[in-house]
Amino acid sequence: MSEDVLWIRIVRDTGAEPSGPDEAVLARLARSPLPGPVTVEPAGRTRKVSGWSDPRLAAALRLGTPDTIMTGPGLRADRLAGDELIWSLYWRPEAGIPAGEIADLFTDLCRALDADYGRAHLVAEGTSLHDDHYSQAGRTFRADGLYWLNWFGPGELARQGGMTALRANPYAETRAYDDALFVRVGGPGDDKTAAGRQQLLDATAALPPVPPPAEPSLEPEPARIDGVNGIRDPGDLSFWVNLHVPEGKRLPAARVAGIAALAGRGDPPVSKVHVLFSTPEAARAHAAAFGALGVRVWYVDDDGRPSPA
Repeated sequence: MSEDVLWIRIVRDTGAEPSGPDEAVLARLARSPLPGPVTVEPAGRTRKVSGWSDPRLAAALRLGTPDTIMTGPGLRADRLAGDELIWSLYWRPEAGIPAGEIADLFTDLCRALDADYGRAHLVAEGTSLHDDHYSQAGRTFRADGLYWLNWFGPGELARQGGMTALRANPYAETRAYDDALFVRVGGPGDDKTAAGRQQLLDATAALPPVPPPAEPSLEPEPARIDGVNGIRDPGDLSFWVNLHVPEGKRLPAARVAGIAALAGRGDPPVSKVHVLFSTPEAARAHAAAFGALGVRVWYVDDDGRPSPA
């Protein structure tokens, strides 16, 4: 495991207050096996710090900038603050760190942030699982499958089928924290083995069904959100962006990320973002990039209706 980068990603539905959950996160990280940061970059300005307990780090987070990057030896941490608060931690755990210690850190961070969703997995293997399998599931905006460590807050837990149904999963270990649920499948690095990967797929297949994504309303409502034109579905508050990409061309990564970031924007907030391409070729060429960011990809079929890529 020491050769691999572990990724912890935790999402809180609402942004942090100036003295909100970030302080609890920093306090817990200071008692964790993660190396401490030596630099922090709020709004692109690099400042030196000396670990998670350095008051200068807490002060930098209180600036309220939308993107703060923290780096140290073998460490990168990103904090994104907007309509959501997202903490992402990347590091290579040293050999011999008990898996339970990492799992305890994960659950403590999710509880400190009052998270709606969280996951932890090796970067390469988790990305491969998503691209090869989970991106086709279309379960919810945040969670299309199970990874090594998973956290479902009350909202996401309801969207996934509820506490009772998820706790009945025969391939996973679960633990309830009030109205939130921690789910663990296998051990760290198991997704690098055929048996471990299959356990994750079996655990995901055992999740209860969720309603399929709704197609655009019969009475669409044109809207413009953060400079992007699209169609609002008043039924589920999703936002559909129509795209035409010439043959052989690809959208820049920044454009893809900008469209994905529309989730949670607008009034009322967008529940989920869909992109509708004019051709199946363009839809399939962009399916992985959008899918990795939680955006469902469609194309206009021969009957003029949306079909999943």
